[in-house]
Amino acid sequence: MCGVATLYNYHYASPAVDIPALGVLREELRHRGPDSQDVWVSDDSRIGLVHTRLSIIGPDERGRQPMTIDDQVVISFNGEIYNYESLRDRYLESSSLQSETDTEVVLRLYLLFGVDMLPMLDGMFSLLIWDARRDQLIAARDGYGVKPLYYLDNGWAFAASSEVRALESTGIELTLDPAGLVGFSIFGHVPEPFTSYREVRSLPPGTYITVGSLGASEPVEFADISSDLRRLDARDIAASENLREALLNSVRDHLVSDVPVSLFLSSGLDSAALLWAVKQLNRTEQLTALTLRFEEYENSLVDEAVIAGKIAEQSGVRHVPVTWSKADFLNHLPAMIAAMDMPTCDGLNTWMISRIAADHGFKVALSGIGGDELLGGYPAFRDVPRWKYQFGLLAHIPMLGRIAENLSGYLPAGLEKAPSLLRYADTTAGAYMVRRGIFMPHELKEFLPMELVREGMARLDPLGLMASKTVGFSSVESEVASLETQCYLRSQLLRDADWAGMSQGVEIRVPFAYPPLIQRAAPGIDLKGGKAENLLRAGIGLPREVTARSKTGFTLPMASWITSGNEHWSRTWVRQIVMKLLDDGSWKRELELELL
Repeated sequence: MCGVATLYNYHYASPAVDIPALGVLREELRHRGPDSQDVWVSDDSRIGLVHTRLSIIGPDERGRQPMTIDDQVVISFNGEIYNYESLRDRYLESSSLQSETDTEVVLRLYLLFGVDMLPMLDGMFSLLIWDARRDQLIAARDGYGVKPLYYLDNGWAFAASSEVRALESTGIELTLDPAGLVGFSIFGHVPEPFTSYREVRSLPPGTYITVGSLGASEPVEFADISSDLRRLDARDIAASENLREALLNSVRDHLVSDVPVSLFLSSGLDSAALLWAVKQLNRTEQLTALTLRFEEYENSLVDEAVIAGKIAEQSGVRHVPVTWSKADFLNHLPAMIAAMDMPTCDGLNTWMISRIAADHGFKVALSGIGGDELLGGYPAFRDVPRWKYQFGLLAHIPMLGRIAENLSGYLPAGLEKAPSLLRYADTTAGAYMVRRGIFMPHELKEFLPMELVREGMARLDPLGLMASKTVGFSSVESEVASLETQCYLRSQLLRDADWAGMSQGVEIRVPFAYPPLIQRAAPGIDLKGGKAENLLRAGIGLPREVTARSKTGFTLPMASWITSGNEHWSRTWVRQIVMKLLDDGSWKRELELELL
């Protein structure tokens, strides 16, 4: 896992690329690749590629990047290709390879097939390839959207990077995006493809763009996870066997590494299932399970370490529980906030467990992220269908929802969003927005200028954005699965895992968020009534404490750590970030002072 970036002055009247600016990009991404940092610049100085390396596969010097073949094609690659060995054996002469890396396999496949090689890649990645033969840059991102890639094109120059904040250092003028601010205010994250800035976009998952003398093309799709998700809810009798076999294959792929691997182990089903798969594969000696626990939760139902310890003992895996206190949290809070790429109300727990992994010498960690989205584990899978049934007809009554929202200020804390059900619950997208939202659109005027709200809502169109993810599905539950995967998972959990893990030099791998897993397991998964999770429980031999335990989710004692009065801490967090951004475009230091 690494950091990638480029500056390409493609316009004929543009000056040579700014070499010091490339150096700044390299330093901004150093935390993503602490093992080595390099810059490549073309002979005509019109384009430069940046790479910072976290050495995991083929970790010797032959794997340094940017990697070039005869200066005709050059690659800066971030990610892991789990089927690189089979691709190498099928298409390439092993004797001609100069390294044992997946990066070189990708580059040589590009020489053979061009962009047609992208659908062959099973893994998580974002990449930049300069093709001097065509005078063209290619930027691409994996189909699930595990690894991010952000870009801008101002008509003269193109820039791209693994992180938005690195693009802030390029000297290209950036302005706050009302759509990004509104999206963050509603959801607690900036929904893709928007970012914090008007000029910067997130490259959509499963797409590539080309950049030539006329600038960047529109994204071209090469993979579409939604087509796999549409196969959910088929109720195949063989689903349980399919799911277990698909999980074994995915975990086998995600254990490919030339360095030791850890696993983020909670007391929940998803990470326990990963550990079961590791045991079935006879790979337990390669793994260490890490568990984050909190002093405030000791001996309570949400204490992760007790049950996690039993799971690890049963699996024969070394277990390392680490306890954090409020003092630990406050001491590390400045570093956590500084590490955030874009504003987010989540990811702090991932930063903490990644810090523990790094402190114990691990560069790779498996995580159960993605399991709840695939298997219907979130409350939204129950709440959204129920709300549509209970409130859907009422939402059709003209003005009822707006009237109810006007009275929401009189409701006690925690019920502020409830009136919005009378406005939005007639659609899956609307009910889902109420379930996942932190603030409802009508509340934004409390802390955002109305002109900004109007422009942001018009550009973001949150209901339209989410409704586009529900087309062609067979049930409300499968619509929710699509929304959880293509909205919440991508824009929140995977993005947070990226910045939080990479800030510590830890690559977080997500076996549940893997197209081959969905392609094999999705047919036959019944998302209604928690049946899909029961499929995972069936036959994998977990301790009774796991299989019989009610879902609690991984929580942080934020209410006792951050003063927020009667308001939920996430609403306080979001409000403060937005107000700081509007004040001077900055938020990190001010937020830290406010919360401390």
